[in-house]
Amino acid sequence: MKGRRNKPANAKSESKSVDFKSTFDPDRPADWCELLKDVVAMANSGGGTILIGVADDGQCTSGSAALKILQTDPAKVTDKIAKYTGVQFDSFTVDSVRRGGRKVAMITIGWADPPMMFEKPGTYTLEDGKQQKTAFGAGTLYVRRGAKSEPARSADIARLVERNVQQARREWLADVKKVSMAPRGSTVSVLPRGVVQSSDPAATPIRITDDLSAPGYQLIDPDKTHPWRQKELLQELNKSLPTKVNTYDLLAVRRLYGIDDDANFVHKARFASAQYSPAFADWLLKQHATDPTFFQKCRSSFKPVGMVHPINDERLRWLSNFMQESDLSISKTAKRLKISEGTLSRLLVGKYKGDVPRMLDRIEAYRLELNKAE
Repeated sequence: MKGRRNKPANAKSESKSVDFKSTFDPDRPADWCELLKDVVAMANSGGGTILIGVADDGQCTSGSAALKILQTDPAKVTDKIAKYTGVQFDSFTVDSVRRGGRKVAMITIGWADPPMMFEKPGTYTLEDGKQQKTAFGAGTLYVRRGAKSEPARSADIARLVERNVQQARREWLADVKKVSMAPRGSTVSVLPRGVVQSSDPAATPIRITDDLSAPGYQLIDPDKTHPWRQKELLQELNKSLPTKVNTYDLLAVRRLYGIDDDANFVHKARFASAQYSPAFADWLLKQHATDPTFFQKCRSSFKPVGMVHPINDERLRWLSNFMQESDLSISKTAKRLKISEGTLSRLLVGKYKGDVPRMLDRIEAYRLELNKAE
């Protein structure tokens, strides 16, 4: 695994799957447009790697470019891609690697299926302030051709179509193999197009396990089985608990008991926040009834030994409680703090990898501003 990871990091030259960028500044629209063009082109071409902090000749440049992209929230990159393509593409990672003894940033990009097309032009002003350049136009589909990212031609589109057909064929053959290997006497059921999940008792039940001894299972709408977001779950809990619990209490319980892996308690869609079931609320209340110090023990056990995790910071605890008491959503709070929703979400659950002290100072400034207003 390590060898495969280091192979693109030590590439001697650019290619269809490797691109070098000597500079990157998140405050420069030009750098964003050129980076997004290459990310989308590589994703459309089956994936690849972009090395930040490496010149076209393969020599490492100053480490500032690598540091800036490493400090950039990946959610911001996804938001930028969505701004120009309308697609929430997150099949990429940003890592720090060594190249010739120097630290560079490596963006590893996955395959986009279906391919992404630019819906808006990536136009920016040149440094002279007079002329403009367009990195990519609206309605264009970019692919990698050699070491360049260029608009797709008819032959490129044909290859993309063929690639998707081959992928579909592999999936079909895998399904045929499953049917051919089924035990004698098995029954194959064909469902009509447009079958959807339903909570209607009259709906046709289907089996979602290959264990033939298991009873049939009928899928229902997760909005009905798991109706609450975190905010609503806290509201329901605090109606019955003598002492209020907050987002950190829930996080501690989820991590310690592996709640996120229990489909009976949590439903997590790919592009939406987690939803929780009444069964989870009942379980939490039962734990508290058995041991009134249940939440306090979880908080204490979850705190990393010998270090202060950002999520344990008093300013974050204040913000979490303030959001709950004021019924503020992540979106509204992020706007007030002038940060992205993704950054705030990661801060609240202890996953933010950027400049944490600066974010905490911003929260403290917001708190002081509110105190002055009162």
